[in-house]
Amino acid sequence: MGYRSEVAIGVRMNPDLVSGHEDIKTSPEMFWKLFVSECKTKHPTVFKDRDGWLNMKVIDDKYTLRMHEYEVKWYPDFDEIKAFEGIIPIAEEYNEQHKSEIFDCAFVRIGEESDDVDCRYVGNGWELYDAHTSIAGDLTDEESNDEQS
Repeated sequence: MGYRSEVAIGVRMNPDLVSGHEDIKTSPEMFWKLFVSECKTKHPTVFKDRDGWLNMKVIDDKYTLRMHEYEVKWYPDFDEIKAFEGIIPIAEEYNEQHKSEIFDCAFVRIGEESDDVDCRYVGNGWELYDAHTSIAGDLTDEESNDEQS
């Protein structure tokens, strides 16, 4: 089966920053379409329809791109994985070009090992996705025996 990860990537545009920006001479809708078009041109495999698995979803009315998958082999040297991770630098370029955090971004990957967590954020990206750890186990039998001792 091999090593598997849970991975989430999110990008969200703030339409108020587009509307109020002195350098941007277009509507938030058109600015969003320009951004998505550039992402699709540079990384077309990210947007392929794979029956709902491992593809970036575009939510136009919320100015959002998102992908969240479980049990995926996420190796950074794979071309397809490079394409997914290549979306965030496009958003960063837009932010740098306009000297504003128009886009918030999150990349979160949790591997099978407890110390294998990778979180990267742009702007307020931590609001989009964040990693949480928990304790799992079943000590029911041991707890019952402890109470009887």
